[in-house]
Amino acid sequence: ITCHDNIVEYHLGKILEHIY
Repeated sequence: ITCHDNIVEYHLGKILEHIY
């Protein structure tokens, strides 16, 4: 996993957290 993917996954997690 690259650093960029890690950042994307982090943001996706934050977005999902906001939705639910």
